Amino acid sequence: MALKIGANTRLESYFHPKTLEELKREIKTSNKKIWNCDLRESDICEIEAGLFDGCEGLGSLILPDWVTRIQERAFRNCSNLTKVNIPNHVTLIENRAFWGCVRLTEIDIPDSVSEIERYAFLCCCSLTSITIPASVVEIDSNAFYDCRNLTTLAVDKGNAKYDSRDNCNAIIYTQTDTLVHGCKATIIPDTVTKIGIGAFQGCKALTSIDIPGSVTEIGWDAFYGCSSLTSITIPNSVKVIGKSAFQDCIGLNAIDIADSVSKIEWNAFWGCKALTSINLPNSITMIDERTFWSCTALTKVNIPNTVRSIEHQAFCNCSSLTEIVVPKGVIRIGQYAFYKCSALKEITLPIGVRKIYKTAFEECNALETIYVPAKKTDYYRKRLPEKLHNKIVELEPEKK
Repeated sequence: MALKIGANTRLESYFHPKTLEELKREIKTSNKKIWNCDLRESDICEIEAGLFDGCEGLGSLILPDWVTRIQERAFRNCSNLTKVNIPNHVTLIENRAFWGCVRLTEIDIPDSVSEIERYAFLCCCSLTSITIPASVVEIDSNAFYDCRNLTTLAVDKGNAKYDSRDNCNAIIYTQTDTLVHGCKATIIPDTVTKIGIGAFQGCKALTSIDIPGSVTEIGWDAFYGCSSLTSITIPNSVKVIGKSAFQDCIGLNAIDIADSVSKIEWNAFWGCKALTSINLPNSITMIDERTFWSCTALTKVNIPNTVRSIEHQAFCNCSSLTEIVVPKGVIRIGQYAFYKCSALKEITLPIGVRKIYKTAFEECNALETIYVPAKKTDYYRKRLPEKLHNKIVELEPEKK
């Protein structure tokens, strides 16, 4: 539980430094032995940057009420820290302040705090509950990255900027109805219109999530690194899937994308190693850079006729992909688009791809046949590297 202690209570089992210099000497000599510290007899007014950085033996810390600032990396990698209080005069929890405090189970954020910076609680993987007070007006998108055991996310009802409506176990930016932070217990309300940047990033315990029909956009890095997520359905309201939205969702084996989606940005499914097939919607015009990079179980992909461009490294290292049919709308295939698709045996090209980068099919060592339309052999010899010319086979003319 969070550290709460009477103002005049002196704990004899704690170290009581009088000055910053005395504290630094103790930190330097403590090595990895477990020790507790009480700063209420000191003249320390702020916890300077990196003061306890890597202090693996620190188990419990009592900060005095007059501390006004906890600077960046103040408690980074204090891996045995279980109890610490944030005094009522602190207004800012700085960048990476509690990064790697893996045994910290609870933290009370006082109503003096107005801002929580980037990665403030990064990898605090024992935290189960966070309550945002009414005073907070700014929370960075990665403030609670990889707090994988969070089950309760709540916002004080007096907060004018954020809310946790309907007991959703999430933090929502009220003005735009954007979900900015979620956890494994989140239920997305049907009033949310956007899943924000990094909203569930690093939420490794998330196994499933229902996206309501009110959502129109899934933001950058929204589900990045949700390694236990196995399936997801994108509803017919969503128009944009942002950059790296599902990157490194290594357990994701099924995804249903509605035809409303008109834009899938780069890296969207990078490293989804369990994904075996995907049907892309008829509304997209481009397969962006590295969209399916290292989707190593992907054996089948249906590219719709609306696609005009397959961008650089789009299917790079899709090592289980055995065949690909490039639809007639495609006019460009980018650099390394199918690089190291080591099981790829057949490629079917349409009548008029104008630009094929020389490296598009580099190291596709199993490639046997490149099918091209009738009377298009010379056309594609001019666009493919010479080492692939002997693999070109003309298809029979289409019957009119």
